[in-house]
Amino acid sequence: MLASDDARTDVILAAATVIFGANLRAFIVSFAWYPQAVTPRRLLDVIWVIAVTALVPLLLARHRGDNRAAFGVRGAGIFREPALLIPGVGVIAVTFLLLPNVLTTPQAVFGRATSALGLIETVVLALGAFLLITFLSVRAKDAYPRSPDMPLKQLVRTGGVIAIAVTFVFGLLRALGSRPTGTTIMFALVYALTLMLLLWLTDRAIPFGTTVTRASIVAPVIVVVLAHLFSTGGLFRGDLLTGGYLAAIATGPTLLLAARSHLPHGSVAVLPLMIAIHLWPTCLSPLALPSGYC
Repeated sequence: MLASDDARTDVILAAATVIFGANLRAFIVSFAWYPQAVTPRRLLDVIWVIAVTALVPLLLARHRGDNRAAFGVRGAGIFREPALLIPGVGVIAVTFLLLPNVLTTPQAVFGRATSALGLIETVVLALGAFLLITFLSVRAKDAYPRSPDMPLKQLVRTGGVIAIAVTFVFGLLRALGSRPTGTTIMFALVYALTLMLLLWLTDRAIPFGTTVTRASIVAPVIVVVLAHLFSTGGLFRGDLLTGGYLAAIATGPTLLLAARSHLPHGSVAVLPLMIAIHLWPTCLSPLALPSGYC
């Protein structure tokens, strides 16, 4: 167990890196000297993702000497819980197929799997989201020792209900100013249903009586929400509706990762699910990244 000051420092560093990293990238890519060709730009984006998500947690975990434990990894096999993984990947696949016009090109059907660079992007995005969220959740437990213990099921259910409601309401509000309106409404319905199913699977995997500190679940959710709001321009000069919509969608996988970090089998069991989330062009990533279907 880390001293609360050290753990709090780790949370702040990791959170600040991901929240402000996207804004720094947007500032730098605006310069004329930044590569515009597709392949170099995508390779640089991979480096950016590593830098703002995985790098700081990995360095801090190594510095503190807790390595795998800092990410809720306890040595359980990836496929130890097929009751969670198989339906979970299925939910992501169905979500992808329900989105309008996804069956038009091989790129749409197979997402990033159509090229070697795309597969690299998938792995980097999945690992970045996995390492960042689990690290924030584990560190927040030590960073805020006065945070009250609460049933994990209650935290997931409360956060999930709020995320589903915001996703649906904000999705409908976005539909009022978009064309075609019916397509945007379908997005809102699909994502609200997807979050409902993902969070139901998460709830089913949590043993009754499991308690965690409130901060260990709330902290990563707050960081993800702020990252999405900042990525769309912030609270006062940006697209608050889109930022809130994407943040609500991202809250579902964030709750899943945070909850798994504190269960006996550990967090690694959901890594294939994170890969599935980033393989297809949906809006479910906890990372504040652009997507063609958002």
